[in-house]
Amino acid sequence: MKNRYIYALLVLGNMFWGCSYPLTKMVVDYMPRDSFIFFRFLIAAVILRIIIQVVPAEERPCLSDLKKDRIGRLVPAAVSGFLGIFMYQILFFMSLERTTAINSSIIGALNPVMTIIIGVIFARQYINRKMALGVLISLMGAVLTICGGNLNLLSGMNLNSGDLLMLAGTGVWAVYNVYCQCRCADFNALVLTFWNFVTCMIFSLPLAVAEKPWEWIGQVPASSWIALICLAAFASVGAYCIQFLAIKKIGSARTSVFVNLMPFFSMGASVIMIGEELEPVKLLTAVIIVAGVIICQKYGRKPDEIVHCDKL
Repeated sequence: MKNRYIYALLVLGNMFWGCSYPLTKMVVDYMPRDSFIFFRFLIAAVILRIIIQVVPAEERPCLSDLKKDRIGRLVPAAVSGFLGIFMYQILFFMSLERTTAINSSIIGALNPVMTIIIGVIFARQYINRKMALGVLISLMGAVLTICGGNLNLLSGMNLNSGDLLMLAGTGVWAVYNVYCQCRCADFNALVLTFWNFVTCMIFSLPLAVAEKPWEWIGQVPASSWIALICLAAFASVGAYCIQFLAIKKIGSARTSVFVNLMPFFSMGASVIMIGEELEPVKLLTAVIIVAGVIICQKYGRKPDEIVHCDKL
């Protein structure tokens, strides 16, 4: 298989992201949202900078490359960092403050469908009737997740705000996927990821300062710092580099398919690491969402085959 190593890396990357849901839950009770985001990506940027430095000199990417054409390169790097890291992390963290890690991961599985929808709207990508059916099936699974299998909640709009925030985060992540394919395809993966992290740090720093970390930082337990370091090293550096490398090699739609694995990794990690209960309805809704995604990818024309970026 031509891209076998990319597929193997994507499985690993989505395992990292699946574990990020319970790991974040381990930090959320001890560290405010914006400080969490700042420290996570500060640590991630330091780790990635060290990795770049140890790359052999003849293969080492230059971090200053993006500055040579500020409009053509630095701006897309900043926009992708704002969307795919800062905004997504804000919504992701707010979601986990209001719902379970399992629910968030199930709704996160909508990413491939959201990527298709965003591609159709902003990049004029192709969608046929079978792909549209897959979209509807996945969206139905998301609705069942949000209302806990009780459709009567829809009439009273008594819905879980955390699930809705995760749905918004999934939309932002889909925009990031398509934007990277359209505007950042020729960037070095390590360089772009590093500047994405720096962008997130810049936006989150003033918000973190407003949370007065000097007043509470000494009360954060060691287990939460360990969870934060794991998030920075694996769910940030590892998974984001894999994601962008895969987008370059096989496109945004094929890359997003592997997010199907994430809710199942997250379910297992959430049960083992933080003791969440796995309800049968949650497993059923995850299967429905994944089934819809499989229909989109198997029976529809690949969205990557037609990519027009004039609107992005």
